[in-house]
Amino acid sequence: LQLREGLNNLSGSVVATTTTDADGAYGFNAVPAGVYTVSASHGDYQNLSFTVLSVGGQVRDAQDASMSPALGAGGIRIVLTWGAQPYDLDSHLTGPASSGGSFHCYYGSRNPDPGYVNLDLDDTDGNGPETTTIEQRLAGTYQFQVYDYSNRASTTSTALSESGAQVKVYGDTGEIASYNVPAGQGGTVWTVFDLDGASGAITPRNTMTYSASSTAASYLQAGHEMVSK
Repeated sequence: LQLREGLNNLSGSVVATTTTDADGAYGFNAVPAGVYTVSASHGDYQNLSFTVLSVGGQVRDAQDASMSPALGAGGIRIVLTWGAQPYDLDSHLTGPASSGGSFHCYYGSRNPDPGYVNLDLDDTDGNGPETTTIEQRLAGTYQFQVYDYSNRASTTSTALSESGAQVKVYGDTGEIASYNVPAGQGGTVWTVFDLDGASGAITPRNTMTYSASSTAASYLQAGHEMVSK
């Protein structure tokens, strides 16, 4: 781990370095108060950066991050993390299927197109991570959404907006995009981005809606099974 002063600072002077223990725990000592960026690297994983805060003279716990295993050529991995509440946010990815038509990858259909896309990890007790992997891209449009399952029946909830949710997108060369949930908005579905399967280009969407208007909800309401969690 390399520590640099400032927000999203990936170059310049390194003010401290350390190595995690076998359980992934780490710490930096005698760091002046301020905002810092940690750059993390490991031979079998994608490089990672994340923001930490020092309040000076105090231990500040729970400044965690999740590293993503290395990907094959052309692969895409989407990592969702959030705070302790709501307990259950869900990753939903739709896109072109190898057999024609489309797939919907979520907790009720974790491997809808074997060899092409799968939900690696689903979390139901807060914080995440949830990870979705596109192993092979196909021509067509992929869309990634985050669904607030905990408040799915609400039409007034702002819990998703207040969750601190973050989505990071990795390619075979490392992190290629990062999105934070829009603050101060109502909604139970966050539409994060579209991905062009042919070119790999990502188009940010970053919009909030309630579930009735979401792609995920429309898919489920059209007769596809909603699996109880």
